[in-house]
Amino acid sequence: MAEHRLSLAVNGRERQLHNKLITFETPRTTSVTSNENGQHAASGSVAIVGLGYVGLPTAVELNGKSQRIIGIDINAQRLTDIAAGDADLTGPDQERQERLAAALADGTPGLTTEAAAAAVIICVPAPVVIGGATPACTSPAAEVIGRVTDSAAVRPDVPADGLAGGRPPMRPGPVRAAERRGRASLPSRARGCPESASTARSNGRCAGSGGEGMNGITDVAIVGAGPYGLSVAAHLRGSGVSVRQFGLPMHLWRSSMPSGMFLKSQGFASNLSDPEAALTLGAFCRATRRPYADYGLPVPLDTFIAYGEWFQVTAGLDVEEVLVTKVAPGDGCYQLTLADGEVLQARQVVLAVGVEHFAYLPGKLSGLPATACTHSSAHTDLSVFRGQRVLVVGAGQSALESAALLHESGAGVQVVMRESKVVWDGAPLPPERPLLQRLREPEAGLGSGWSTWFYSRRPGMFRHLPESTRVHRARTALGPAGASWLRGRVEDEFPILVGHALDGAESGPDGVRLGLIGRSGARTGLAADHVIAATGYRADIRRLTFLDEELRSRLRTVGGTPVVGRDYRSTAAGLYVVGPGVAPTFGPVMRFVYGADHAARTVARRLSATAGRRPDVAAGWWD
Repeated sequence: MAEHRLSLAVNGRERQLHNKLITFETPRTTSVTSNENGQHAASGSVAIVGLGYVGLPTAVELNGKSQRIIGIDINAQRLTDIAAGDADLTGPDQERQERLAAALADGTPGLTTEAAAAAVIICVPAPVVIGGATPACTSPAAEVIGRVTDSAAVRPDVPADGLAGGRPPMRPGPVRAAERRGRASLPSRARGCPESASTARSNGRCAGSGGEGMNGITDVAIVGAGPYGLSVAAHLRGSGVSVRQFGLPMHLWRSSMPSGMFLKSQGFASNLSDPEAALTLGAFCRATRRPYADYGLPVPLDTFIAYGEWFQVTAGLDVEEVLVTKVAPGDGCYQLTLADGEVLQARQVVLAVGVEHFAYLPGKLSGLPATACTHSSAHTDLSVFRGQRVLVVGAGQSALESAALLHESGAGVQVVMRESKVVWDGAPLPPERPLLQRLREPEAGLGSGWSTWFYSRRPGMFRHLPESTRVHRARTALGPAGASWLRGRVEDEFPILVGHALDGAESGPDGVRLGLIGRSGARTGLAADHVIAATGYRADIRRLTFLDEELRSRLRTVGGTPVVGRDYRSTAAGLYVVGPGVAPTFGPVMRFVYGADHAARTVARRLSATAGRRPDVAAGWWD
């Protein structure tokens, strides 16, 4: 679970807080609230700070799931009103109103302006949307916290990442999905900022945030919090560069991939990057007692998501979980607008966005409604298709694994591909092969063979290939093909129609029908309840709509993606791009986690060397 440390002064003593499950780090014999009155936090007690639209429903949800619930509010009148039954829990929270009344009747929760607790959940301020606070939108948040807590008693010895004694993260599928839906509306807060959001916006900065210089301008803003964004931030930490990072950590992996999925990459090729190369997937799995092998053992999706969270926490990265809605050139710097309304300035910007912006749907399918056809990235739980007829269009890992998961969930599935046969990757080669075999077919991060070794290990040389070669290989290398470990779950399990291209599609009350044309020119058709297009992603700078139109016009492109130099600088001064968006420059490795190390080290080295300089954003430059 993501962790951000905040500083809180309690009777002159500084305490550390976490903003997820917020536990006080205090000596065993020291009171949380006071050193003089002898109070001690009871094991399993939970304090809810702020009894507004989020806090009060949360307190009701947690009631009965821990030893004691303490409601805390600085407004004594608010506490009096709640105790009198005037709790403002209406509409969708009416049932909670009744449960609160019952709890107050038997004296279960405590209501106070000061107390000691083993754990604290801060619920101030309430989320704000256009038009003011909306009680209905916070009801799911209370349900999520209640359901997660229901699966594991709140204990002061459970670390913030939810991994104790080797147990997996306490995130059932529906809860994880609800978390994702609620995250986008979370307000942005820089570390240790005492000001309200409105005050911060009016000042143009957040005092004491650690993410801005003395003049209120951040050296580097990182847009994105996936493997590439987290890796760049890890390399910049401690460099003397002021950094603010925005995004929803590991969002693509949470919201666009199905439960039960495995990574195609080997374990050693699935590391995020830090300066010491210490925060590896293997280190995480050893620390949490999860199965791991450099070769031959597929990495579960849930393990990789938990690893990303652990990496963020262990590296001490402060990610502000708010989306960037606009990046525009300003006066010698960039101006970023956030979804919560804050506007900030940054001398340099790193775009570390993933492929979620670039989902590709063939033209023949684009006219179908979402009830009839969706991209494979739209699904996190394929069991919803149990008992339905589903056609999967595609020939790569996404298509084959989605079909396997659908079949195993009870759906009637069929795969349709234009390729003449299904291609399977070979099994991983033994690491301790004789030298001659290793020279003939070297193993690398993206697979085996000399061409794959080149893509994996020499992205800096790849950029010197002819432009047409780079564009073609960035798109076609390494696929489409299925992983060797998936083969037994696909072959002879469900029908696969090869050698057929889409010729048309139409939907109606009875489902959807695809028109197909074979290699001989013969036409046929297939009917289903739903079509899933596992047709991949195609990077296109025009789809990054948060980039100001004037800024986009300054970007030279290759294959629809930004042209970047040897250190990932684009043709717009001070704007860097890493990840899938620069695959036509640095090669197919940028489509994989394995490319994060080269990108992060290169960009961080450049940004550290130029800290405090003012790029000529107005004019634009590149080398």
